[in-house]
Amino acid sequence: MSLAILVLLVGWVVWAIVGRDDTTGRPPILLFRLARRLGVDMEAFSRANFGMAMAESVRTCLSCRNRDICQRALANSRAVPFGTFCPNADRLRMARRMMAA
Repeated sequence: MSLAILVLLVGWVVWAIVGRDDTTGRPPILLFRLARRLGVDMEAFSRANFGMAMAESVRTCLSCRNRDICQRALANSRAVPFGTFCPNADRLRMARRMMAA
C-alpha cells in the first residue's frame, strides 16, 4: 500500500509543478494543457490505478514526436483534434469517462 501512495504523490507533484508553464528550459508537459482544455480533472486521473496511468501518460507525452502539432493545436482557440495526433488520446478519453461516471 505504501508504494501506491508514493506513486500517487509523485504523480501529483509532477502534475502540480512540471505541468505548469515554466522558464527553466525544460520541455513543457503538454498533456496537462491538453487535459485542462478538454476538461479532464487531472487530480482524479492521478488517483486512477494508483497514479500509474498518469505516470505512463506523462512519460509518453515527454517522448512524443508530435509535440509541434500539439503545441500548434493548443495555441488554436478552436477544438483540439487530439485523437488524430496524441498517443495519450485513449487515456484522456478514459479520464473523461471516469469523470462522467
